[in-house]
Parts: sequence; structure tokens; C-alpha cells
Amino acid sequence: MSYDSTPPPPMPPPLPVSAPAAPPRPAQLSCLGNLVHSPVLPALEYCWIVFSNQVNSKRAVVDPGGAQVASRKAKSFAIWAAVIELIVDVVYGVTTVLLASKE
Repeated sequence: MSYDSTPPPPMPPPLPVSAPAAPPRPAQLSCLGNLVHSPVLPALEYCWIVFSNQVNSKRAVVDPGGAQVASRKAKSFAIWAAVIELIVDVVYGVTTVLLASKE
């Protein structure tokens, strides 16, 4: 290999890729979109994870009473998170269908 040779020409720039335009959302869904992205649902899910981890740690240190309490709390947080998420999804879906049918 010789150091006196000329380098190859540079590569041409890549072609721009345009993403398809998303359809405009109705203005009425803006407040509902904030509800769907509410911090309440992840907070309930994180509580469920924390209490389920406490079950394992309390069982490891031979605390069956504490493990049962943490298990009940984890179960209740998991149920509440699922119920609230289901209600929000149903309300969002019904509202979306109703608004789409008006157009």
C-alpha cells in the first residue's frame, strides 16, 4: 500500500427519508390524552412492584407475617392499577369512536 496514492472520493450524502404525515387529531381529545398519560397509572404499577419485591425479601428473612401483608398490598395495587387502566382505556376508546363517527 502506497501513501502517495490519492484517497477515494467521498460518499454522497444519504437521501432524506420523509415519514408519512400523521392524521390530525381532533381537538377534543387533547385533555383525554393527558389523562391517558397520567402519572397515576405508573405510580400504582411501581407500588405493586415494590411490594412484590418486599414479599421476597421478607420471606428470605423468615418474616411470614410481613410477607403476607406485603403480598396483600401488592395484590391490591395490582388490581387497582388494572381496573383503573381498563376504565381509562374504555373511556378513551369510546370517546375516540364517538368523535370519529361525528366526522
